Amino acid sequence: MADQELYQEQDTSAALNTLFHTTQEEYPLELSIDPALSEGAEGSASAAVTALAGPASDPADASESANGAEGATGGTQGATESPDEPPPKRRATSRANMLARGGACEFCKRRKLKCTAELPQCASCRRTGRECVYSQKKQRSRVRILEDRLMELEKRLSERDAGAGGTQAGSRPNTGTADSTPMANYDAPSSGVDLFSLGLGDGLTLADVPMKRTEPDLMTLADAAAADTGRYPWEGMSGQDIASALVKHINDKDKGIGQKILQHLLQIYSQSSPYRLVSTVVSPQMLFARASGPALQHPHNSLIAALVPNIMWMSPSETLHNPQTISTVTEALVQLSRVLSAAGLANMDPRIVDLVAAASLRCIALTSQGRFVDGWNENSHAAGLIWSTGMGKLGGVGELFLSPGQRPTDRAARVHREERLRMIRGKGQIVPPAADRAELAERIRLFWSAYLIDRSSALGWCWPAVLDEREISTPFPHDDAEGDDALCEHTTLNDFLAGRAVGGPDSLLTATIKGVTLAYEASRLLDRAPSLANAEATSRLLRLVKRHMVTLRPFEPSSREEALRDAGWNDVWMQCHAAEMMLYLKEEIDAPSPPEELEARDKAIDAGLRLCAAVETALNAGDTDLAGYDMTAPVMWYVCGRSFHHLARRVEASGVQADRERAELLREKLQFLVEATQKMQKAMRLAEVHAQMLYNVSNDSEIMLGEYVRPDNVDVNVSVEGV
Repeated sequence: MADQELYQEQDTSAALNTLFHTTQEEYPLELSIDPALSEGAEGSASAAVTALAGPASDPADASESANGAEGATGGTQGATESPDEPPPKRRATSRANMLARGGACEFCKRRKLKCTAELPQCASCRRTGRECVYSQKKQRSRVRILEDRLMELEKRLSERDAGAGGTQAGSRPNTGTADSTPMANYDAPSSGVDLFSLGLGDGLTLADVPMKRTEPDLMTLADAAAADTGRYPWEGMSGQDIASALVKHINDKDKGIGQKILQHLLQIYSQSSPYRLVSTVVSPQMLFARASGPALQHPHNSLIAALVPNIMWMSPSETLHNPQTISTVTEALVQLSRVLSAAGLANMDPRIVDLVAAASLRCIALTSQGRFVDGWNENSHAAGLIWSTGMGKLGGVGELFLSPGQRPTDRAARVHREERLRMIRGKGQIVPPAADRAELAERIRLFWSAYLIDRSSALGWCWPAVLDEREISTPFPHDDAEGDDALCEHTTLNDFLAGRAVGGPDSLLTATIKGVTLAYEASRLLDRAPSLANAEATSRLLRLVKRHMVTLRPFEPSSREEALRDAGWNDVWMQCHAAEMMLYLKEEIDAPSPPEELEARDKAIDAGLRLCAAVETALNAGDTDLAGYDMTAPVMWYVCGRSFHHLARRVEASGVQADRERAELLREKLQFLVEATQKMQKAMRLAEVHAQMLYNVSNDSEIMLGEYVRPDNVDVNVSVEGV
């Protein structure tokens, strides 16, 4: 397990290094290496090679293997080797008789050859019999660097203790970069991970950071202590300046402050919770694995631009997590992402799947800012791309990666039927099929992420969703998405809704898909024709909700860490309680007698109170800002709180003292949900908007600015002026 973690962390380091140090023109995100670790400029030139090759590779070996024919061709001019003598083998050497990485002799520099940097002669000079002359600046050892930096740190700490203002940037020595101010120490709200566990600090870039430490490293400790006296180089900048810097870096390859901000944010994202909706759309592991691959596999810049606004709230920087800054950056980067996405579609960029993810991320970013119409537009764009890329029709595709003997016995019959159907209509898509199991798993995960965004947006508006569940053949996602069982999975959303497949236990993502689907279907029963939304349909959906709840993991946290870790499961519980509440209220309307109406109403109230209890459990466990919840939670709370308001008015109308007390309880719970929603304001402005909407409901004002009452089958005042 320790080795696996080491490899995973090394992969993350290599991917981040590629993301920032790539020399390919197709990907403009580049980061110049901070020369603080070496006085010689050449010393840092091979950092990217080291990170991608892994910690066990010798730079001399990599340089020698790359030299090959190039060194032989350039070194034989004016000299002829004897054909009777075998070519000389490379002598076994050690780091002790080699120059520091990046060193080269004068001959290799003039001929632009890759030098092995051996002493007394490199391979090229040895083959040609030339004198090997080095004129390299003296390199500082790592020990010397550490000593110098510790002395610098002691000096700065002394200055701070003496009241000399050690946090001022002007007291820092010039290291040759625009600003090498370290990142501050930060415990991410969603994961509690210390960013300094990766050793990111003053004078270090991600290319130089070892990703695994068995004991504290003095260099890392020095960096961490230095960060306590420093500040971010972008602190105090306006939101517009932050946005401009990011746009310049992503779009124009500018290596200014935008580069530092993006590096900072992606480092935080690499340690984000795996169950947040943004991480489900594009997982950090996939992002960095793609970055370390070939240039054509690098993440599309439209995706990077759409990702940034969604992770700024995680930053410890007061400037970056400022709501106004996030709003300004969202406006700028969403526009940039749209332009880049349009260009990618026009040119049929091979990374069109990235453009689906980018549209989904833009929907999250805009919706989180309370820009519901803009978010809905992006959701519709993502759904259109979903069908054109075939991600909604992935049923049976996993079987292609199994041997014939492992495939289900009914596959031959299904293939034969499909071949006959395609004689009538051809079926195509605008991206090539998944190349391997991992790519298929990512596409399945991305599809269901887009589905969750679609259903959550539709639930918030009480509109029909864009993705039609009848068309979906993509199977539910698995935790072991690349295993044989997952590849043989045929259970679809239609199977679940028809009651043919409900059992568990499910993965958290699958449980969330089912929970959101049940809440959405309950909401749609309130808007469909009576012939479709009859009492039988209500009862059938209620049975599905109860059967799904039986499979859920209990939410019983004993600490803040457990409350954050299991928040996703609590979210599913709340989705089910919201679905229950709506369905019981629907039963009240369809009830044939007053006693049955009263029974259904009481059940609806109890379901709403259980939802409030789930929120209270999270708060009591220490998740006081409800940091473990995404955009679906405020939607469920709004549905419940609005129902409480109308129920309170109906209950107290009886005039009975007990009913008046119950109505007062419902109003208290409505106020509780308003306050709970407000606690999420740091992560998303959506929470602030929903809190205001709930407050307005409590004052009998339910229509937002720019929204109108839909006039079907209700008596409203309709103005025809200007039509």
